[in-house]
Amino acid sequence: MAEGVSGAVEFCNLAASPLVDSLKNVYAVDIKRTSHRLRNPGNRADAQERAVIDDYLKLLENQNMPASKVVVSNDIVRYYAPIMMMENCIKCHGIQGKDIVTSDYEVIKRLYPSDEAIDFKVGELRGIWSLTFDR
Repeated sequence: MAEGVSGAVEFCNLAASPLVDSLKNVYAVDIKRTSHRLRNPGNRADAQERAVIDDYLKLLENQNMPASKVVVSNDIVRYYAPIMMMENCIKCHGIQGKDIVTSDYEVIKRLYPSDEAIDFKVGELRGIWSLTFDR
């Protein structure tokens, strides 16, 4: 496997889902990363997740930092936490040709042909963690 960003993208493409699935099985929790701009279309937000993402985006527009939240219903407990862009995220999610090296972006596009998860800046909302537990 290649090193650097290309290697990391290849690794995430192969290993991220099995890693999350193993945690799901051990802790009886549904773990998901989702976003308003997806890399993996299999991570599409449901209606409640989309509402949380929209709330977080509005908070940031008003210069407020989003915080984690818990939503309890009769059957389940859902936990949400923002995923904020940091400096080391830019190499995969920044501006193509500036932050993302062209050869790395070619790997991203090969693995994720419908990628929308670029053109982010440090401090922006990249997405959310969504964890669902049976109550």
